[in-house]
Formats: sequence, C-alpha cells, structure tokens
Amino acid sequence: MAEKFDAVIVGTEPGGEVVAGRPLAAGRKVAFVERELIGGECAYWACIPSKTLLRPPEGRGEADRAFGTGTPESSLEEVFDRRDFMIRSLGDSGQADKYESKDASVVRGESRLVPEISRLTGGGLRRRTSSSRPAPPPRCYPSKA
Repeated sequence: MAEKFDAVIVGTEPGGEVVAGRPLAAGRKVAFVERELIGGECAYWACIPSKTLLRPPEGRGEADRAFGTGTPESSLEEVFDRRDFMIRSLGDSGQADKYESKDASVVRGESRLVPEISRLTGGGLRRRTSSSRPAPPPRCYPSKA
C-alpha cells in the first residue's frame, strides 16, 4: 500500500521549505522530494556562495575608500573556507535530519505529477473528474530512475 501524505513538497529550494512550515507545525504528514540537496540551487551553487565570495572584496574596497582606515588583509584560503562553511561543504544531512525529526519524509530522486486515475469495472481506466466540482489535485509519485 502506498504511503499517504497531507503535503508533498516537490523541490526543497527556499520556497519549498517555507511552504512546508505550516503543515509541519500543524503536525501534518509531509514528504519532501528532492533530486539534489535540500535548500536547492540558491543555498549551494547560486545565491549563498556567490554572495559569500563577492562580499570580501567589496568590503575591502569600501575600507580602502573610507577616511582613516587602511586596507584590510584578505586571504583567498579564508574566503574559500568561509564559502565552504556557508554551503555546508555541499552536504544537507543536517537539514534532512531536522525534517525527519519532525516526522517528515525525505525522498531522494525525481518526481512527476500525474492525475488520479480510477479503474473501471471491466479493466478500463478513467480520469476522475466531475462537472459539479473541480478535479482533485494531482498526486506525486517518486519516479523510477
């Protein structure tokens, strides 16, 4: 039997993590489906590392132009160490553990959304819809890669 969830978050970029907050806080059963790292591209490859690398030279330039200050020393090794700290050395086990401690499920892999299908007597299939109410939202199943 398939496991049932109150909410399935496809992709755990910052928006996905925010969306999951309310159902988790309400004690709902939540699943995260992520093909890469929890936190998404921003946390590991885009926003956070680029800002972490850009800020030291910006700060150095500002200090150099400010009256009464000297040019601060900077070390590329320290800058790269700080970047690695900020992106958790490309590891998301801490986030996964945090969500699992809240009884959320973390599913590693790709997913796809498919409409709910009902089996008719006689073996046929039909899409479940009704003219008196909207179609139910699609269900998410981990893809078999």
